[in-house]
Amino acid sequence: MRLPLLSFRLFFVAATIGAFGASSVAPAVFAETEQSSSSTQKPADQGGDKSSDKSGVRGWFDKYDQIRRSAEMTMGEKFACRSVLERGLKNAKKEGNKHRELAQKMVKKYADALASMQNLQSIPETRELQDGYTEFFNKGHKLWQDCLGGDGQEPADASVLEQSRNQLLAHDKKIKKLDEELRRKYGIPRHKHI
Repeated sequence: MRLPLLSFRLFFVAATIGAFGASSVAPAVFAETEQSSSSTQKPADQGGDKSSDKSGVRGWFDKYDQIRRSAEMTMGEKFACRSVLERGLKNAKKEGNKHRELAQKMVKKYADALASMQNLQSIPETRELQDGYTEFFNKGHKLWQDCLGGDGQEPADASVLEQSRNQLLAHDKKIKKLDEELRRKYGIPRHKHI
Protein backbone atom coordinates (compact mmCIF):
# COMPACT_ATOMS: atom_id res chain seq x y z
CA MET A 1 0.00 0.00 0.00
CA ARG A 2 1.40 3.39 -0.96
CA LEU A 3 0.97 6.34 1.33
CA PRO A 4 -0.14 9.69 -0.07
CA LEU A 5 2.72 11.97 -1.03
CA LEU A 6 3.38 15.45 0.22
CA SER A 7 5.27 18.20 -1.52
CA PHE A 8 9.00 18.33 -1.00
CA ARG A 9 8.75 21.70 0.68
CA LEU A 10 6.19 20.49 3.19
CA PHE A 11 8.30 17.42 3.86
CA PHE A 12 11.46 19.43 4.08
CA VAL A 13 9.87 21.61 6.74
CA ALA A 14 8.42 18.61 8.57
CA ALA A 15 11.63 16.64 8.34
CA THR A 16 13.71 19.44 9.70
CA ILE A 17 11.36 20.32 12.54
CA GLY A 18 12.50 17.25 14.41
CA ALA A 19 16.09 17.93 13.51
CA PHE A 20 16.25 21.54 14.57
CA GLY A 21 13.21 22.26 16.70
CA ALA A 22 9.75 23.48 15.79
CA SER A 23 9.97 27.02 17.14
CA SER A 24 12.04 28.41 14.27
CA VAL A 25 10.03 26.81 11.48
CA ALA A 26 6.44 26.77 12.71
CA PRO A 27 5.41 29.84 10.68
CA ALA A 28 6.88 28.35 7.50
CA VAL A 29 5.04 25.06 7.91
CA PHE A 30 1.72 26.76 7.46
CA ALA A 31 2.86 29.21 4.81
CA GLU A 32 0.88 27.34 2.14
CA THR A 33 -2.49 28.43 3.47
CA GLU A 34 -5.25 29.82 1.33
CA GLN A 35 -5.00 33.31 2.75
CA SER A 36 -5.70 36.05 0.31
CA SER A 37 -3.05 38.65 -0.26
CA SER A 38 -2.97 41.48 -2.70
CA SER A 39 -0.65 41.21 -5.62
CA THR A 40 1.95 43.93 -5.96
CA GLN A 41 2.65 43.14 -9.59
CA LYS A 42 1.35 45.16 -12.50
CA PRO A 43 -1.23 43.49 -14.70
CA ALA A 44 0.37 41.28 -17.34
CA ASP A 45 -1.98 42.48 -20.06
CA GLN A 46 -0.99 45.84 -21.51
CA GLY A 47 -3.58 45.95 -24.23
CA GLY A 48 -3.00 42.49 -25.72
CA ASP A 49 -5.44 39.63 -26.03
CA LYS A 50 -6.33 38.50 -22.50
CA SER A 51 -7.39 35.00 -23.53
CA SER A 52 -4.08 34.29 -25.26
CA ASP A 53 -2.16 35.67 -22.24
CA LYS A 54 -4.11 33.39 -19.92
CA SER A 55 -3.63 30.31 -22.10
CA GLY A 56 0.12 31.00 -22.28
CA VAL A 57 0.28 31.42 -18.52
CA ARG A 58 -1.81 28.28 -18.01
CA GLY A 59 0.52 26.29 -20.28
CA TRP A 60 3.55 27.62 -18.42
CA PHE A 61 2.02 26.61 -15.07
CA ASP A 62 1.34 23.08 -16.37
CA LYS A 63 5.04 22.62 -17.16
CA TYR A 64 6.15 24.36 -13.96
CA ASP A 65 3.90 22.15 -11.80
CA GLN A 66 5.36 19.04 -13.44
CA ILE A 67 8.87 20.22 -12.58
CA ARG A 68 7.83 20.78 -8.97
CA ARG A 69 6.24 17.32 -8.83
CA SER A 70 9.46 15.77 -10.10
CA ALA A 71 11.26 17.14 -7.04
CA GLU A 72 8.75 15.72 -4.55
CA MET A 73 9.68 12.76 -2.36
CA THR A 74 7.90 9.60 -1.33
CA MET A 75 6.86 9.23 2.32
CA GLY A 76 9.74 6.81 2.88
CA GLU A 77 12.22 9.32 1.49
CA LYS A 78 10.75 12.03 3.69
CA PHE A 79 11.22 10.05 6.88
CA ALA A 80 14.72 9.01 5.89
CA CYS A 81 15.66 12.60 4.98
CA ARG A 82 14.55 13.70 8.41
CA SER A 83 17.03 11.29 9.95
CA VAL A 84 19.81 12.42 7.64
CA LEU A 85 19.28 16.08 8.44
CA GLU A 86 18.94 15.43 12.19
CA ARG A 87 22.28 13.70 12.46
CA GLY A 88 24.16 14.74 9.38
CA LEU A 89 26.20 12.06 7.63
CA LYS A 90 29.16 12.59 9.95
CA ASN A 91 27.19 11.26 12.93
CA ALA A 92 25.26 8.47 11.18
CA LYS A 93 27.62 5.54 11.59
CA LYS A 94 25.02 2.76 11.55
CA GLU A 95 22.96 4.10 8.63
CA GLY A 96 25.85 5.82 6.83
CA ASN A 97 25.66 4.08 3.43
CA LYS A 98 21.87 4.17 3.33
CA HIS A 99 21.83 7.87 4.23
CA ARG A 100 24.61 8.66 1.77
CA GLU A 101 22.63 7.00 -1.05
CA LEU A 102 19.55 9.04 -0.11
CA ALA A 103 21.54 12.30 -0.05
CA GLN A 104 23.00 11.43 -3.47
CA LYS A 105 19.48 10.79 -4.77
CA MET A 106 18.36 14.19 -3.45
CA VAL A 107 21.33 15.93 -5.08
CA LYS A 108 20.32 14.37 -8.41
CA LYS A 109 16.63 15.15 -7.92
CA TYR A 110 17.38 18.81 -7.24
CA ALA A 111 19.91 19.02 -10.08
CA ASP A 112 17.30 17.67 -12.50
CA ALA A 113 14.60 20.05 -11.22
CA LEU A 114 17.04 22.98 -11.40
CA ALA A 115 17.99 22.15 -14.99
CA SER A 116 14.33 21.75 -15.98
CA MET A 117 13.37 25.07 -14.37
CA GLN A 118 16.25 26.82 -16.11
CA ASN A 119 15.21 25.30 -19.45
CA LEU A 120 11.54 26.19 -19.04
CA GLN A 121 10.64 28.93 -21.51
CA SER A 122 10.33 32.16 -19.59
CA ILE A 123 7.30 34.42 -20.00
CA PRO A 124 7.00 37.92 -18.55
CA GLU A 125 3.99 37.11 -16.38
CA THR A 126 5.81 34.38 -14.43
CA ARG A 127 9.48 35.33 -14.73
CA GLU A 128 9.83 36.29 -11.05
CA LEU A 129 8.27 33.00 -9.94
CA GLN A 130 10.49 31.00 -12.27
CA ASP A 131 13.57 32.81 -10.99
CA GLY A 132 12.40 32.14 -7.42
CA TYR A 133 12.05 28.41 -7.97
CA THR A 134 15.32 28.27 -9.87
CA GLU A 135 16.97 29.74 -6.77
CA PHE A 136 15.00 27.37 -4.50
CA PHE A 137 16.18 24.27 -6.38
CA ASN A 138 19.73 25.63 -6.48
CA LYS A 139 19.74 26.15 -2.69
CA GLY A 140 18.18 22.73 -2.07
CA HIS A 141 20.80 21.13 -4.33
CA LYS A 142 23.56 22.87 -2.41
CA LEU A 143 22.08 21.81 0.95
CA TRP A 144 22.23 18.14 -0.05
CA GLN A 145 25.71 18.55 -1.54
CA ASP A 146 26.83 20.07 1.76
CA CYS A 147 25.26 17.12 3.55
CA LEU A 148 27.36 14.76 1.42
CA GLY A 149 30.60 16.71 1.50
CA GLY A 150 33.03 15.96 -1.31
CA ASP A 151 35.88 17.67 -3.10
CA GLY A 152 38.07 17.00 -0.07
CA GLN A 153 35.49 18.41 2.36
CA GLU A 154 33.84 16.57 5.21
CA PRO A 155 30.04 16.30 5.21
CA ALA A 156 28.44 19.30 6.92
CA ASP A 157 27.33 18.94 10.51
CA ALA A 158 23.80 19.59 11.73
CA SER A 159 24.43 23.25 12.62
CA VAL A 160 25.57 24.08 9.08
CA LEU A 161 22.63 22.18 7.62
CA GLU A 162 20.27 24.08 9.93
CA GLN A 163 21.53 27.45 8.67
CA SER A 164 21.08 26.37 5.03
CA ARG A 165 17.67 24.94 5.80
CA ASN A 166 16.54 28.20 7.42
CA GLN A 167 17.57 30.16 4.34
CA LEU A 168 15.72 27.69 2.13
CA LEU A 169 12.58 27.93 4.27
CA ALA A 170 12.58 31.73 4.16
CA HIS A 171 12.94 31.66 0.39
CA ASP A 172 10.25 28.99 0.09
CA LYS A 173 7.77 31.11 2.04
CA LYS A 174 8.36 34.07 -0.27
CA ILE A 175 7.90 32.15 -3.51
CA LYS A 176 4.84 30.28 -2.24
CA LYS A 177 3.18 33.64 -1.67
CA LEU A 178 4.04 34.77 -5.19
CA ASP A 179 2.83 31.43 -6.60
CA GLU A 180 -0.50 31.88 -4.80
CA GLU A 181 -0.91 35.45 -6.06
CA LEU A 182 -0.22 34.51 -9.68
CA ARG A 183 -2.55 31.50 -9.57
CA ARG A 184 -5.33 33.68 -8.21
CA LYS A 185 -4.67 36.41 -10.77
CA TYR A 186 -4.76 34.05 -13.77
CA GLY A 187 -7.34 31.56 -12.44
CA ILE A 188 -4.86 28.69 -12.17
CA PRO A 189 -5.76 25.88 -9.72
CA ARG A 190 -3.44 25.23 -6.77
CA HIS A 191 -0.46 22.95 -7.28
CA LYS A 192 -1.56 19.34 -6.81
CA HIS A 193 0.94 17.12 -5.11
CA ILE A 194 1.43 13.58 -6.34
